[in-house]
Amino acid sequence: MKHALALLFFVAALSACGPDWREYRSEAGNYAVQLPGTRTMERDEQGRAGVVHIIHVEVDTTTAYGVSWFEIATPVKPVAQMLQDIQADVLRDLKATLGQAGEIQLGPGPGEGAPGRAFTAHTANGLDIAIQLYAVGSGPVRVYQLVAAVPDAKRAEADLAKFFASFKLLK
Repeated sequence: MKHALALLFFVAALSACGPDWREYRSEAGNYAVQLPGTRTMERDEQGRAGVVHIIHVEVDTTTAYGVSWFEIATPVKPVAQMLQDIQADVLRDLKATLGQAGEIQLGPGPGEGAPGRAFTAHTANGLDIAIQLYAVGSGPVRVYQLVAAVPDAKRAEADLAKFFASFKLLK
């Protein structure tokens, strides 16, 4: 019984520690971000706006963090409208309902003051998704999308804050 109790406390202590966060740097994407875990997957996909560069980490079957970016050569809409349109596309693609949404800015550092948009969504299968979008430059515009999918945003609040606050442009 004593050993079982000790093992229970040990497992509880390990789970309280959370994932091991490490910096991921993308020279091609010109950014750095903290991601949980060491198994980062990278891929490029053909998207509506061209090639989308994606990196992500799956912590477990219900938790994932990722960053993607793509470029728009010549935006045809004002940046705020473009980011709202991307938000609508994301919600449609995820079949999710919108939670909170609002404008943000990227900073401090290179690209400081780049306009952005933060929003939350909830999927039918019970995931909470927090997303931040940033539009950097004026033509071409590089759009960064940071995504965190978790089973309970309230319980993951510290991890979400760490992830979003760690994103920075390299130059």
